[in-house]
Amino acid sequence: MSFLPRLRPESEAFLHLDCLRLVAATAIVFLHASQNLQGALTIDSQFTDALSLFVDLFFVISGFVIAFLYFDKLSDFRAYAVFLRRRVARLGPLHWATLAVFALLGAVGTARGVHINHPQIFDMRCFLPNIFFLQATSLCGHLSFNGPAWSISAEFFMYLSAPIFFFLAQRSTILLGGLAAVWFVGITIYAHGNAWLGWLVPGGPFRAVPSFCLGVCLFRLREILVLRRGEIWMWGSLAVFFVGAAMHANWFILLPILYAAVAFGICADGSGSASRLVRLGAAGGQLTYSSYMLHDLILLGVLTVVGNHLLHLSGMRINFLVLFAFVITWPASYVSLLFFERPMRHLISGRRVPVQKIGIPELASEKPAS
Repeated sequence: MSFLPRLRPESEAFLHLDCLRLVAATAIVFLHASQNLQGALTIDSQFTDALSLFVDLFFVISGFVIAFLYFDKLSDFRAYAVFLRRRVARLGPLHWATLAVFALLGAVGTARGVHINHPQIFDMRCFLPNIFFLQATSLCGHLSFNGPAWSISAEFFMYLSAPIFFFLAQRSTILLGGLAAVWFVGITIYAHGNAWLGWLVPGGPFRAVPSFCLGVCLFRLREILVLRRGEIWMWGSLAVFFVGAAMHANWFILLPILYAAVAFGICADGSGSASRLVRLGAAGGQLTYSSYMLHDLILLGVLTVVGNHLLHLSGMRINFLVLFAFVITWPASYVSLLFFERPMRHLISGRRVPVQKIGIPELASEKPAS
């Protein structure tokens, strides 16, 4: 085996969904990187802001995959505890590591009198909520430390609530779908429109509910989600989304398009075939979590520390650094997955799987629900 083995798809069951996850992660990294571009390379903010809806795509896919793996397995407290332990093992190590780095950077910057544009990011009162995945609640009240991690907090609340959603879906898929619809309408009325689609902190968990529940419903309906050429429809939906975002379409139009992309991806996965492009994207999908959690730290290090404080760059030089930060996010994510995340996940979850088997599907020991 080579020193740095090639990534392979994590699971043959989710090739198209894993490919969608990579597209979503790339869009989010691009969104945050583009906010640092200057001059002629500045990108239309209304277009890039719409890319934040890919977080909701993550929640739909998560609902589907978690239901696929655990729908009829959370029958007692012991099974629920094992489930949560595995989820903590998957989310926790990199979240805690980036949290520690951000906290250290904030402490050093404060001690040296370095000017910090958004000092609330390093609010130590938010440190404990971050440790316990509570940073998206009112316990903190604003983005803190690793900003994108707000969605990890929202995701964990979905894991805590999964038995309730599964119970409702077992009684009736329509019942859970109705809950999602009522929730969607309720928060829309509360937020006076689509403002809830921008909820990060607090409110992130409330934003995640309808998308996660939709994912569970799609799992229940997967047997009837049959469509020829689902992959083409999936890519077509993504293309329509990007065109709509460029045309500044309403987010209530753009969000269902992303939901449709997930549904078409499920159809395509059900067909049992995938193009070479999808398989390549599915392999890269393993870097989704790493890139999502690392890119803000990389941007901070490359742009703020090196570009601004050390080299005092601006204009096109900063833009080159933005491109550099975007590019190195992916090899950094690969190294993180190989040498840190995988070993820590196996340690916390209690699985004895060799670290070298990076290409072996991590989900292999979690047999799909029937």
